[in-house]
Amino acid sequence: MVRKRKSLSGTYREKIWLKFNKKCCWCGRETKLFKIEARAFLSESVSCAVDHIVPFSKGGQCTEDNFRLLCEHCNGSKGNRNDPY
Repeated sequence: MVRKRKSLSGTYREKIWLKFNKKCCWCGRETKLFKIEARAFLSESVSCAVDHIVPFSKGGQCTEDNFRLLCEHCNGSKGNRNDPY
């Protein structure tokens, strides 16, 4: 059975952005939130993403406790690895 990802609303993404004090969980880079697309955070200096801590491809759930904020660079570096942080 194929699992489908849930689309996150802009309001829910903003909640996660605020939960992590507007900063990337890995590098600490501060971001600004602009809701231009439902799928992305865009800022003046960095693009950010809501990331699965345990990757969706490895059974991670689409729940608040499995989401964090990462900048584009850190999110790309992580790939689909499980991360202890």
